[in-house]
Amino acid sequence: MLTKNCLSALLLSSLILTAPAFAEDKPSAKNEADHTELRALKDLCVKAMNDNKLELLNDQIDAEHFTVITVSNKKFTDFDKFKAHWDSLFSGDKALIKKVVMKPTPDALTEFLAPGVGICHGISEDTYTFADGDVRTMKIRWTCVVRKVKGKWKLTKIHFSADVLENPVLEGVKGKIYQAGGAGAGAGLLVGLILLFMLRKKSND
Repeated sequence: MLTKNCLSALLLSSLILTAPAFAEDKPSAKNEADHTELRALKDLCVKAMNDNKLELLNDQIDAEHFTVITVSNKKFTDFDKFKAHWDSLFSGDKALIKKVVMKPTPDALTEFLAPGVGICHGISEDTYTFADGDVRTMKIRWTCVVRKVKGKWKLTKIHFSADVLENPVLEGVKGKIYQAGGAGAGAGLLVGLILLFMLRKKSND
């Protein structure tokens, strides 16, 4: 059965993907090397999420300070735990989604708050193909902090938000819950009728 945790990972679903994304504006010569490295990190995030291979990001996480806040207000501070949660949505008897395609778009170049700390934000248009074949597209807004650790940029803090009033993925999940509830009610009714028939037959005997 779908849970809030499943939805959080789903919506979140975009999670680390959008973290180091950048606009195509020309960077200043001073930070050009940093922007180039961060763009490469963004491309790796896109591949990891869209190919469902989060293990590609094992060495890109600032493990000491890593935090993800999902759109459903769920918090992860351990990347391995998030990865396990995310993987559960694609495998097993209760798999929720079949495929996700994320397309992050930044609002601007990363703003460097200090020589080794940057912040970036933007939107992402994410398309989810559910296990039952239903396809939903949703736009989310994200903010990410990146930090340079031992000379390499790492993903540090990520926060996501979605429109609760106009949310096609949420509507799709709600619909599936209603369908599951309806199926359960139907099965319960059938069992009840069978039991009633058996009891009446026994009393007549």
